[in-house]
Amino acid sequence: EIGGGFGSLAERLFKEDKINSLILLDIPSTLITAFYYLSSKFGLDKVKILSHHSDVEKYYNLNDTKKILLIPTCYYDLIKNIKNINLLCNFGSFSEMDFDTIKFYLQNIFLKI
Repeated sequence: EIGGGFGSLAERLFKEDKINSLILLDIPSTLITAFYYLSSKFGLDKVKILSHHSDVEKYYNLNDTKKILLIPTCYYDLIKNIKNINLLCNFGSFSEMDFDTIKFYLQNIFLKI
């Protein structure tokens, strides 16, 4: 989810059996709140906040265990190597961005259509 906010949608989706793993992209200050909220619900072993670019490579395999990855937007271009993303969503933050920023997000994600 681009602009995942504090994690309320992630909380609901993560409870579903059909959902394996989730990625939330947002600014670091928002991710800290989401990390606190989601890790208190699901545990530190299921919720990872990635604070270094090498963490993206370390945790990007979404098929190994069910997890929620919180990735700062500055590492967005690194997730284009994740090839099994099934859904990309944004519920409002695009309305806060200029066209070039939205274009960057859409051009730098691998989508299998």
